[in-house]
Amino acid sequence: MNDYQKEQQEQSIDSGDPCVVVMCMFGKATGNSGGEQCSSPEKTFFNIIKKKKGSFLPNHTSDARKAFISKCDTATPDVLNKIVGVFGKVKL
Repeated sequence: MNDYQKEQQEQSIDSGDPCVVVMCMFGKATGNSGGEQCSSPEKTFFNIIKKKKGSFLPNHTSDARKAFISKCDTATPDVLNKIVGVFGKVKL
């Protein structure tokens, strides 16, 4: 597969779709990897950051991340809690 084909394949993944983010982050939380296709959805998740006066707020960040992935109607509470429990307060 050439670089153009890889780019086209990556662009077909909607990184802003909460369900895609859930799928990728749950895989990451359980020790699996979605490969290159999950790098953009993972960025979407980790770019949700809450700060106050420049200081990172881990609890607010975790709440905001959970609110975003909760928009995926097919994700169970157990899956959402696993993702937030592992990565909710992580600052990259």
